[in-house]
Amino acid sequence: MAEVKEIQKDYMGKISWNRINCGGSVPMFGSDIKTNTPVCISIYEASESTLPEERCMDHAITTKHPPIMQIEMTPVQWAEFLTSGCIDDGVPCTITRRDGKRTSPVVPRSIEKDYNQLVSNKFVAFQAGLASIEKKIRDTLESGKTLGKNDMRDLLRELSTTRVNTVENLKFASHCFQEDMAKAVVKAKAEVNAYAETRLGATGIKCLTNETEDAPDDTEAS
Repeated sequence: MAEVKEIQKDYMGKISWNRINCGGSVPMFGSDIKTNTPVCISIYEASESTLPEERCMDHAITTKHPPIMQIEMTPVQWAEFLTSGCIDDGVPCTITRRDGKRTSPVVPRSIEKDYNQLVSNKFVAFQAGLASIEKKIRDTLESGKTLGKNDMRDLLRELSTTRVNTVENLKFASHCFQEDMAKAVVKAKAEVNAYAETRLGATGIKCLTNETEDAPDDTEAS
């Protein structure tokens, strides 16, 4: 019998995907919602048998572990990836392995924290604008000079600009916050549904397995 040898070239690879259960909610890149059941996609280097009679068989191609690239996606990201087609920006995913090594953990994002920081920054800018106007008025009073009409108009214009910018910026931040929260709720429902489907599927398979094991053997009965 001929000895089975393997050849490996840099273009040889295999790809697989499966839905995993993390046992708890984990943060994912590009998602405001943590997930219990991400979809895991793995890419492996592969080798192929040199025997002609085996090269037409699937088992003649073997994988090299660990994967050279592994990514995870939330169920929502996975659905977007499958249905989005060709888009410029692509769909976010979490790279968990690169060149066989684990990547750094995902830093979770908080919508509430992000928008609290945004609003805080707007108030800092608003306070800085008011402080600038107050300084100009104080400097004028301390110098004993009288504000002319042009100076008054400039201060009024600056005050009006500061007020309008602050109000509009806060309105915009509030609008974006409401939109992001609405999207987060929709995605959260999708994640819950995906988790429920996964659990129901696993429970169904377990029940069918138990029924098969407990079923009477017809051959023994006869």
